[in-house]
Amino acid sequence: MTIQLRSKTAEHQGPFHWHLWAAAGRVNVRTLTVMGLVLVCLLSQGTSVSADEGSFVFSKSPIDPAKPKELATEFAAGDPIYGLIRLPGTWRELGSAQGKNKLVMAVYTIIDSKRLGAYMELRSPKHLDAKHLVFDVAPAMDQMTAYRDEGVWYGDAPGGIKKGACQITEYLAKQTPGKHTVQFYVLLKGRKLALGQFTIAGQDYGMYQKLHDDIKKELSAGRSFPPAKMTNKSMEAKMTGLLKNAGWPNVLKLHIVDKDWWLDRVAGGNSMINSRHIAAAAAYRDADGKYYFKTCTFHEYRLLTGGFGPLELTHQSPPVAISAKALGLAEQTDAGPDLSAVKKSDQPDFSKPDAVLADIERMRKEAMKKRSFLLVGKCSGAAAKIKTAVEKNPQGYQPEVKRIWLGVYEEFKKLP
Repeated sequence: MTIQLRSKTAEHQGPFHWHLWAAAGRVNVRTLTVMGLVLVCLLSQGTSVSADEGSFVFSKSPIDPAKPKELATEFAAGDPIYGLIRLPGTWRELGSAQGKNKLVMAVYTIIDSKRLGAYMELRSPKHLDAKHLVFDVAPAMDQMTAYRDEGVWYGDAPGGIKKGACQITEYLAKQTPGKHTVQFYVLLKGRKLALGQFTIAGQDYGMYQKLHDDIKKELSAGRSFPPAKMTNKSMEAKMTGLLKNAGWPNVLKLHIVDKDWWLDRVAGGNSMINSRHIAAAAAYRDADGKYYFKTCTFHEYRLLTGGFGPLELTHQSPPVAISAKALGLAEQTDAGPDLSAVKKSDQPDFSKPDAVLADIERMRKEAMKKRSFLLVGKCSGAAAKIKTAVEKNPQGYQPEVKRIWLGVYEEFKKLP
């Protein structure tokens, strides 16, 4: 077991090992074992949720908190799913939030054994003084309340999405055919409340992917680009050049999001400075025609002369979807790559995925004959990507499929 200790300046962190502490305090392994068992027992107290601690109920239609009806515990894959948290007291009372205008809590979702935690904040008297909270699980877009209520804030999840329905639908879409159990509970001030669960069964959970994409699109449309906290045109130009050298297709916008450099010391405190770093948000248009931004870290390392070396790109965050409007750009329709230089007779019928896959297979076999194994692997990867593109967007897959096919075709034409 390791505890991370961080200094107030966040310039240094180091591990603290329990076995060292035990040696220093002359606590033997048996004592630690007993202590661990006691701790487990203490933590297990109160983990079960009784009826007087509220409930988490569900329905296939939006739930009226005043008159809940048509509640369900069984759903079919593809059903819209709405939830309602019911508590034995108000959020303010249970969360000891008297005199406050905000309350932090979490809603946990467990899909079979996968647990998702949604960090949330209630930010209005209306919600704080209520004994319930509407919680969308997989809502129809025209009935969704999540993310549209300024009184309820959802935390961020990896990949530029939000906790709650956006993340839940992403995981529902990945479920294998069959029956699955989905559990929910609230964690408030260390207390477990409002336990509820339902089962969902079916052969195809892919329809939740479209719902996830629609929610994500709405969220990205309302997401703003991080504001600049420093303006330095020379540094911004260097950062842009480093990103392009790292393979970025373009850099549409870049903001330095730190007010100044952060100093990285060898051992924290007033120890020797090893380097300095600064972060910037940079936006680009990807091959799928959509817009994203990443928060990138740049370092300058200390030289023996006492100065700092050249700027280096050292880290890139996962991409976060954003709208063209948020970047101050006009939305462009994705028409796919320019195929004007490719003979019509060489192009498959892109309206028929099977025809494209057949052409990829043709090129793969030819590459195998000529022992071009790199191209063989590229063909196999392209076939998998084409199938995924069609599954994700059955009506609008052509631009992406054209891009994938063209990437293979250009390599194929180089064969001797």
